[in-house]
Amino acid sequence: MKSFLLIVSFFTRLPVPRVEWSEEEYRKGMIFLPFVGLILGGILYGMSLLLAYQPRLPKGIILYFLYLALTGGMHFDGLADSMDALFSGREREKQWQILKDSTLGVFGVISLIVASLFYVYLFEEHQLALLLIPLAGRVIGMCASYRQSHYQSEGMGRLFFDALKLIHLIVGLLLMVGLSYWLLGLRSLAAFGIALLLSFAIRDAINKQWGGLSGDGIGMIFEFSSIVYGLSLLLGGAFCVLF
Repeated sequence: MKSFLLIVSFFTRLPVPRVEWSEEEYRKGMIFLPFVGLILGGILYGMSLLLAYQPRLPKGIILYFLYLALTGGMHFDGLADSMDALFSGREREKQWQILKDSTLGVFGVISLIVASLFYVYLFEEHQLALLLIPLAGRVIGMCASYRQSHYQSEGMGRLFFDALKLIHLIVGLLLMVGLSYWLLGLRSLAAFGIALLLSFAIRDAINKQWGGLSGDGIGMIFEFSSIVYGLSLLLGGAFCVLF
């Protein structure tokens, strides 16, 4: 229970009983990370039911800000920092410095705006898929991080990589694949596969650029894969309607 509460409190802003930090409990609790995504999705889905008769755009905005409140925007920070570094055009060491700099740059701002618009669009369009979007992002982030090296020798990102075990991925994939097929069928599995492959491509590009991954890079993949999964679902649904 301690490891579960620690992971929930670390990756969300949900009001759970406070647990003293322990690296051992963090490592043990990694198996619960997919369930954190499912909890977030369940809350979003429940709120979407309450807002079912509201106009779509206000509903999407409310759900987006709820998502930010639930997560504390944790991975958005990684998204912005990563985009600032990757598009800076600087050498590798300078990009490392940008990752550590708390200043928000132009590309970071653009990435946050674009991600926000996509999320509002997805949250106003989807309902049942709200259960799966946060789960997909976290499972894909775990898969992309497995057996990866951190670009530095210390930091929370390195601990995240070191803590991941094969059993954690198996649990996450079984949960995601099972729920995807049960709730939305084959098109959800196809959307998950597309998001997974694109995230692997981004991971490899980051590895080439930085000489390893970072916590910020994985945060970017969490959000990127959530958005790509949701968009792929929409495109798959439109394709089925047309053909």
